[in-house]
Amino acid sequence: MCRASDLAIRTRRLRKVFSGKVAVRNLTLDVSRGEVFGFLGPNGAGKSTSIKMLLGLVFPTSGEAEILGRPAGDVKTRSKVGFLPEHFRFYDWLTSTELLKLHGRLYGMSHGMLRERVPALLDLVLMWMESLVLLSVTFAFATYFSTLTSGVLALGLHGLAFLGGWIEQFGALTQTQPAVSVGVVASVLMPSEALWRRAAFEMQSPLANAMRISPFSTLSVPSKAMVFYAALYLAIALVVAIRRFSQRDL
Repeated sequence: MCRASDLAIRTRRLRKVFSGKVAVRNLTLDVSRGEVFGFLGPNGAGKSTSIKMLLGLVFPTSGEAEILGRPAGDVKTRSKVGFLPEHFRFYDWLTSTELLKLHGRLYGMSHGMLRERVPALLDLVLMWMESLVLLSVTFAFATYFSTLTSGVLALGLHGLAFLGGWIEQFGALTQTQPAVSVGVVASVLMPSEALWRRAAFEMQSPLANAMRISPFSTLSVPSKAMVFYAALYLAIALVVAIRRFSQRDL
């Protein structure tokens, strides 16, 4: 008989009831350290519920559970346990920054490192989005026009967005609303430059933003709504390209 300290998992009469329905009934189990243990059973047998109780994700109705000699849910013990859920879920009540910081803390990253790495990663995502927007628009054009015409149209839209972005910045600096409106319209037609300006703004130091000593100042930074619009724009362009390509006679 194994000592409790030699066990990786130990349960005694573990039980879980959901709204009067018994999901796990008096589970008593010993799994030794280093042992490969398969947890098999039909759907509804309580396998997932048992594992969630061991991880501290679900509280048992009654009974006891230990992981590596500590009560299930112990914070230090949980840092030694790996868990791959059947369906990974993002926490939709967290922003992208908060989600990255949460997982960074779970990996033991310091606050200083998180302050440096999280914005850099988000900036990288924005720059990748800019490239994908350009590619998706080019693919969509290519299903209607020749290769040369598609490239010219895509480059022309990107040039329009580039000029519009600088006109918007000039308008924000001189408080000229028509110039700002020109930039907004250009971003609606092609949001690639707006993504780049948002990424460039995020990469600046707080001092540069406060002193407005950069062309990407807080006066003209694209909003988060524009980032979401760019993602929708990208999705629509890809759908159009794929749909048109699937209809072509190859």
